[in-house]
This record gives sequence, C-alpha cells and structure tokens, in this order.
Amino acid sequence: MDITVNKSELNGEIIIPPSKSMSHRQIISGSLSKGISKISNIVYSEDINATIDAMESLNIRIKKEKDCVIVGHDSIEVKKNYINCNESGSTIRFLIPIAVAVSKNETIKFDGKEGLRKRPLQIYEDEFVKKGISWNCSNDNLPVEIKGELKSGIYKIRGDVSSQFITGLLYGLSLVEGKSKIEIIGDLKSKGYVDLTIKSMLDFGVKVINNNYKSFEIEKSEYKPCDVIVEGDYSQLAFYGLAGVLGKEITVKGFNDKEKSLQGDKEIIKMLKKFGVKIEEFKDGYKFYKSETKGIEVDVSDVPDLAPVLCCVGAISTGVTIIKGIERLKIKECDRGMAIVTELSKLGCNIKHKGSYIEIVGSKLIGNVTLNSYNDHRIAMALTILGSSIGNIKIKNIESINKSYPEFLNDFKKIKGDFKKSRYNIIIENQGE
Repeated sequence: MDITVNKSELNGEIIIPPSKSMSHRQIISGSLSKGISKISNIVYSEDINATIDAMESLNIRIKKEKDCVIVGHDSIEVKKNYINCNESGSTIRFLIPIAVAVSKNETIKFDGKEGLRKRPLQIYEDEFVKKGISWNCSNDNLPVEIKGELKSGIYKIRGDVSSQFITGLLYGLSLVEGKSKIEIIGDLKSKGYVDLTIKSMLDFGVKVINNNYKSFEIEKSEYKPCDVIVEGDYSQLAFYGLAGVLGKEITVKGFNDKEKSLQGDKEIIKMLKKFGVKIEEFKDGYKFYKSETKGIEVDVSDVPDLAPVLCCVGAISTGVTIIKGIERLKIKECDRGMAIVTELSKLGCNIKHKGSYIEIVGSKLIGNVTLNSYNDHRIAMALTILGSSIGNIKIKNIESINKSYPEFLNDFKKIKGDFKKSRYNIIIENQGE
C-alpha cells in the first residue's frame, strides 16, 4: 500500500507507543518466569507478535489482551521446532540461544522473511560451532537449522555488530547450569540496549554482573513473575520532534519516570536541542515547537535507529550536518544510510553518503515525487513526517510501519497530517482506517 502525503501544518498531542525494545525483553523475561506476569502498556506490532509466537513455540502460554498476560510454566521446552521470526532481528537473535538452551539436543529450525535473511547471524555461528553446536544454513543466513546444547563457559563476542547477540546470550546462559562470561571484543556499541536487557532481567529477579561493558557474567538463575509497565519509546518520539520543527507545536506524552529511562535513544532530546529545536519538558512528556535549526555534527554509533530522522532534520537546517557512525546502518531492515540518502536526494536535498558518514547541506526541498520506503518502518515514518512540509509526496509500502508502530497513520492524523492511501491505483481517503 502507498500513501500520498499532502502539505499540512502539524499540530496537536499524542500518546507515544511503548518501547518496542523493552517490550521484547519484558515478554521474554516474563516467559522465563514460573508464575503469572502481566506486561502493561503493550502494542502488538509485527515484531512483538513475532517474539510472542516464538515464546509460544517454547511451550509458553501468552494471552494477548489489553495487557499481555504470561502464564507461568513448569518447564520450558521446544514445543514447535520451526520458529518463524517474521522480520524481527530482535526476536531471532534473542531466541536462538534460549531455544538451544532448552532444546535437549533437538534440531531447531529458525526462519524469517526476506528482510531478516539479510541480517547477519555469523557471530552466533562462529561461537556455537566452537562449542560443538551444529549450524546449517543457506547462503542467505536463513533458514538455519541448529542442533546441540548451549553450555556455560566463556563466549567472545564482537561489540561492533549488534548488542542483540549479547542480550540473546545473557538470556540463554541464564538457563544452563554453571557460571558464564561474555567477553566483548573491541568497543561495545549500543550500550543502552544491553542496559535495557539487564534492567528487564533484574525486574524478574535475575542479576547480571556488568564489568564496565568489557565483559558480562551470568549464571543459572530463577526468573520470578512480575507485573511491569513498558515505558514510552524514544525512537518513536524522534519522529514527533521532527514534526514539531516542521509544524506548529507537538506534545508527546507517555514517559512516566522518564528520568530513570535507560533507553539509548533518549539521546534524541539532546541531539534535537543541539540542532536548535525548542523543547519544553514536563513530568510525563515533551512539547516540540516550530524552530529554525542549524546543521550540526552528530554520531549515531550507539543510536542507529535515529539516523533517518536526524538526516531529515539536517535536510531542513541551514548549513552543514554531518551524521557519523553510520556503519551499522547497512545491516538494518535495509541499508538505511544509502536508502535515506537516495530518497532525500529525490526531494532536492544536497546529501552525500561518504562511507563512514553522511554529509547534508540544508536545501529547499521539492514535492511531486515518489519515495521508496524500502519496506523499512523508520524510513517510511521519517519520510511521511517530512512530506507534510512539502506536499504531494507519494511513499511506497507504507504498511512497513506495522513492524513497530501500527497506529502511526492514525496518530499522524491526530496531529493534522493529511494523506491519501492508494491500493491497486485506487485512491482511498484517510477518513477510515
């Protein structure tokens, strides 16, 4: 499905959806507990549903109600040895060590859609083969068949690919006898995501020793049931920061106890302020005002999900913006660096991909163009918001938003966003969803 975004002055208030990153972790931690846990403030996006389905394959009972209710288990075991993770990188990287830990040497087959097949799993393959675990996969990473037993010990993991591998091993190794250590090779990127994992595990009674992000120690532990409320998602808030700059003013709520948040993407607030965005903070949220922004230099090594929005802010700012630390954008749902450069160029933006960084010179943007989302939810949402300031912008495959934020278009309407849907060359007005 495509949409055509018309010019409009964005203005209004929304409740931000819950953190997708934390939702994954709380569902998994609850699933590993004996007893009943309730995860409140949850959105059943495609990625979250993938994690729920995967945990149900391990004999976990989960009720998808207003709150996500996880029914305790007597023992975790492989109920279905074929686990389809859809397009969720978090799901497959978190679940592989968990499934192998409880598989009792059964063969487990992991699979996913095309976008997931491009996401690397080599780190697991290298370490598992060393430990005597069989790993058989196609040239596209997936499907992969894994057979063996996860055992305690020392695991050496590169820190510059994805912190998801550390999270997956922390979960898996917490289920096997003995003490284990995960040693980080090089510098660990996206430390904030590991912090979220450690917090979630601690919420459910499991302790991880963090040796200054150089190594992590874990031993077999008992997860205890817990009721938790998932906090608002800062990676989604980023789109509304852009909306406020372009429009009139945007109020975003849903951030209770925001001072305690460990989300790395909370850095978006500092980054937007550096651009010159006027931001008002209050107890449970933020208000973003129309602002004249100036180009800055920013590093997204630890917050790669913010890159599409930051590039859009750079495109409308005076002067030069440099987005550094973009290497890992290649292994997201698409090559996000090349994707955002290609699409912003279509709008007349003076933007160049220079290997390790993106250079943007603020430009007057033009409409009447068709943009590709590359089936990437963050590209789709960033271009939708930006398109509201230009008008007559067609965005292809908008349904990619269902990966993380299925209510995005409804919320876009709430802040006066104007668009039309099109399917098979039929235009559908945006009054009905």
